[in-house]
Amino acid sequence: MHLRLATPDDAPVMATIYNQGIEDRVAPFETRLRTSQEIEQWFDGIHPIVVLETDQQVIAFASTSVYRPRPCYAGIAEFSVYVERAWRGRGAGVCRECPQPRSAPDVGLSRGRGVREARATGWRVA
Repeated sequence: MHLRLATPDDAPVMATIYNQGIEDRVAPFETRLRTSQEIEQWFDGIHPIVVLETDQQVIAFASTSVYRPRPCYAGIAEFSVYVERAWRGRGAGVCRECPQPRSAPDVGLSRGRGVREARATGWRVA
């Protein structure tokens, strides 16, 4: 398994994985499926997204996003992990052996729920 920074080119597979979570009711509290164009909007240059690959196939991704827009929450991000349906229960969501492209403080995320949860699962915010 290999962890790397996601790019907008990953949006179609990320949308597929995200939508599987909606369809299977195991991930977000969403009911409307997302398009790859909507996922592309997550690439804001502030909140890192990483993908986990095996055999050059994206099998999971972790994203950060705005926790709350108020200034007092600056530096805090929501952290989410989504795993492709066939890879659930096989360790893809807990990638402890994956290298860390960059640490959370490198992108200004220094405290809060998202970073703490990322570290607890073994993922590293890139």
